[in-house]
Amino acid sequence: MLHAREFWIRRAGLDRVLARRRALLREKRAGRTNVVERNPCLISAEFREKYGKPERRTVRDWIDGMASAPQARLNSLQVGRGIAAFAVLLHHAEQSVVRFSGDLPAIISVPFSHGYLGVDFFFVLSGFIIYYVSHARVDEPGWPRSYVESRLTRVFLPYLPVSIAVAFSYMSLPSMASGENDWDWFSTLTLLPSQGGPALSPAWTLQHELAFYAVAFVCLYYRKVLLGCIIGGIVAVSFDLLMRGTYKAFSMIDLEFIFGIFVAWCFINGKLRYTVPLILAGLALCAAFFVLDSRSWTVIFGLGVACLLLPIVRAESSGRLQSGAPLILLGNASYAIYLLHHPMVSVLVRALRNAPPLASLVITVAVPLGAGIAYHLMFEQRALDLSRDWLRKKSRVAETS
Repeated sequence: MLHAREFWIRRAGLDRVLARRRALLREKRAGRTNVVERNPCLISAEFREKYGKPERRTVRDWIDGMASAPQARLNSLQVGRGIAAFAVLLHHAEQSVVRFSGDLPAIISVPFSHGYLGVDFFFVLSGFIIYYVSHARVDEPGWPRSYVESRLTRVFLPYLPVSIAVAFSYMSLPSMASGENDWDWFSTLTLLPSQGGPALSPAWTLQHELAFYAVAFVCLYYRKVLLGCIIGGIVAVSFDLLMRGTYKAFSMIDLEFIFGIFVAWCFINGKLRYTVPLILAGLALCAAFFVLDSRSWTVIFGLGVACLLLPIVRAESSGRLQSGAPLILLGNASYAIYLLHHPMVSVLVRALRNAPPLASLVITVAVPLGAGIAYHLMFEQRALDLSRDWLRKKSRVAETS
């Protein structure tokens, strides 16, 4: 059983303090110093000389100042990404099977038809992740360049091979593109808004993602995250009302990124510690969306997800929630699944148009799911590792020159 002080420190993710305490205990066992057992901040002269003297602070001080502490990996976020990608896959598979093979039982078609909510789930998670990962690194040398390089490589490296392949297939078989989307090369290669859109239809979400990364960069760089969230929310609502949702990279749905940032801020700073009210509020908001049942109000569902996310990450950080390896793999492969599923579903439903609807559904879900995991393991993971190594070496050369 953990000592009470160690439990609260570990819960806050302050591994650095625990490492110092373990070093003290090793010194004590070796007989090199007399250490006051109950105060890990009182250290020997030898230890001070080796590691430097820390400030005398209470656990509450450490929690309040945990922005500079190393951040632990939260597997529940990865699992959430996997669930979101799988929900979108089910949504597009259900739509396509009904269109080409026939109607499905209501017990399947009704929940699957709401799989588009996976996008809202994903946006909330993205807002949480970008703040959780980046907030403690802003003061590091070269952070602006590192942030831009990491975000661009993470988005474009897995995306470009798929989008270019889809674009060439549309050029070779124009009938495949009919009724799908109005696309152009500029938007396909850059993900910037233009007259057309990306050849890969689901990439519209990546346009919102890149716009959010740009706004998050400014807010983090100037240390005005909460103010930036307020301004960003006002701008998002204004754009949606004035442009009536026609602007392709900024709309009401971008509020969900802001919800995610606010949840991460509360988690890091120990705010809103009301587990049961948060869970009840989250469930009530999700239920309210299903009562309205309009895609114009998915932001209500996103707010409900944000309320539920805070208790979930707190439960994991305290050791009360664990994620299985298969779910973590699904989360790691979520981006690859998201990129591959739409063109693969489009091909499969045409090939299986004479098959029974249920059989067609099973195949159009299983094949893109397996292909996405394979693409992640065989290309995405390796390509990202190579790009990180190359960028790291490039950064070292720039520092030494």
